[in-house]
Amino acid sequence: MVPLLRVGEEYAAEPFSATFAHGATLDEAAVLVTAYTNANANATVAELSALLAQAELLGFRLDELAQGNAILDFAPALRVTAFYPGAATLHFELENGIDDSPMLALDRLLNASPTARLTVLQMATPGGPPTPLNTTVQITPDHATVTFTPETPGNSSFFRLSILSAE
Repeated sequence: MVPLLRVGEEYAAEPFSATFAHGATLDEAAVLVTAYTNANANATVAELSALLAQAELLGFRLDELAQGNAILDFAPALRVTAFYPGAATLHFELENGIDDSPMLALDRLLNASPTARLTVLQMATPGGPPTPLNTTVQITPDHATVTFTPETPGNSSFFRLSILSAE
């Protein structure tokens, strides 16, 4: 059973997975919505749904976000820290505002999220139509690395690291 979330009289239409809501109670759903709407007076159900969809993609469950200020602390950030175009490799870090370190946030994403995958997108122009590339993610104690195979090697390509839904 997935608890229904609503802001005011409007219900969230986002089809959250049973995994996301597993173990959550109606009271926890109400606490989460109340905390979010009290902190964001003009909150809409669309904004809350989008935030929860991001949280689910990063491996969180609804009951975790209902604890303390977790829903208010949630602030995802995916940053490229080094890019090596000749080697088609980049280093990156992920933060979520809740886990204590970027490596813990990345571990949550890679191990707890059944719907997410890291990928590199290639574009001919900035903001142009993206093409997902074959990627390999490697995690070491020092950093996280993504190696990818460009679709069209050359000097005029643009790349973006993204977290996409695997569905």
